[in-house]
Amino acid sequence: MISTQVGNVLANNASLLAGDASYSQQRDARRRASKGQNMASSAAGGAESVVRGVGEGVAGVFLQPVRGAQKGGVGGFFKGVARGVAGVVVKPVVGVLDGATQVVEGIGTAAGGGAAPRASHVTGPLRFVRLPDSEECALRGTEPLGD
Repeated sequence: MISTQVGNVLANNASLLAGDASYSQQRDARRRASKGQNMASSAAGGAESVVRGVGEGVAGVFLQPVRGAQKGGVGGFFKGVARGVAGVVVKPVVGVLDGATQVVEGIGTAAGGGAAPRASHVTGPLRFVRLPDSEECALRGTEPLGD
């Protein structure tokens, strides 16, 4: 479904703004694990995504500066502050986008998969062929029109 693809693209790009690689990896793993669930599981997973996004955003304000200081001293501390501030804004938004996407995927699953099956050629592809002893072409693979 196009709406879930748009939601995934928005959430994926927004999660990169947080600047937290472990968050992005964990989020991707959770998204892969939740694919194809029924409507009730998708709704519960959607709510969990929203709560998790808010929680991780708030926790990051405190944890990111500490992690940054451990890795890079004073400069790392300030980078961690920037990541924490970005995360407190970005992670809840990503949680809402992920949650909405999961709910829409669940509705699509409950409605029978959402997308219509793709058409396939039964008789083979059509192509133009040159008529013998002529400059004209005809479409091969079609039935002649009746009177």
